[in-house]
This record gives sequence, structure tokens and C-alpha cells, in this order.
Amino acid sequence: MDIPPLDLAMKTRTAQVLERCVACGACAEVCPMPGPAGIDASNPGKLTEGILTILRGGEHADAARWGAGSSAGRGLLMAADVSSLSDVRFLTVAEVATIMRVSKMTVYRLVHSGELEAIRVGRSFRVPEQAVNTYLKEAFVGSD
Repeated sequence: MDIPPLDLAMKTRTAQVLERCVACGACAEVCPMPGPAGIDASNPGKLTEGILTILRGGEHADAARWGAGSSAGRGLLMAADVSSLSDVRFLTVAEVATIMRVSKMTVYRLVHSGELEAIRVGRSFRVPEQAVNTYLKEAFVGSD
């Protein structure tokens, strides 16, 4: 059975992190995501140890799916509805802007504020199609 390229890359990167990390907490000190995700970062070393435990498949690993609460302060699970990350359809910021009929700057603001989940690929963002659908459903204003 062949492993999809994204899954293989994620497994390889996880193995590299687990091999090289000394749990000093330096990454947690500079990471911008704990605050919007509602994670206590007052003890960076402890936070790093918790992340390593999850990566090793330990306590809370099942609850901490890829991207869980990291990109959106609302605690959404990016890949909760798919069996593999290779099944996730990622959109560019321009594609999201076209779908939502807004400017690219509006999409960037939604991503940076944590209202719209995204991953960073190099210097670009990619937004899971499901995240756009979820955002639009939650933003829908019905008549009472």
C-alpha cells in the first residue's frame, strides 16, 4: 500500500521533530497559536512536553487530530471529516476570495484572526475547502 505524499511528509517531519527536540520550550515561547487556541503557554517547557506526548501517540493523541484548534481560535478540527490528509482539498487565498466574493485581503484577515482555518506552505496559505464551508455556514444570518 502506497502512502500518499502529504501523509508521508507529515510522518517524516513528525519523526524528525521527535528525534531532534530537546523540549526546551523555545518553540512554544515564540509560537503565536496557543493564545488564539485557548492554550495556556505560561510554562513553555510543559507545553512542549505535552505536544511531544501527543506526537508520540500518547495521552490525548486521539483528541488532538491534525490542526485541532491550532489555526482557528474556535477549536475546529481541520481534518476531522476525512480519513487522511491526502483527502483534504486545499484552496488558495485567491480561490477562497472568489468563492466568498470578497477581496484576498479579507481572506488574509480571517486567517490571521483565526476565524478561518489555514495552513502555511512556505510563504503562502492554503485553506481546507471544508473550513470555508464551515465558516460560511456559521456566518450565515437567518431571518427570525
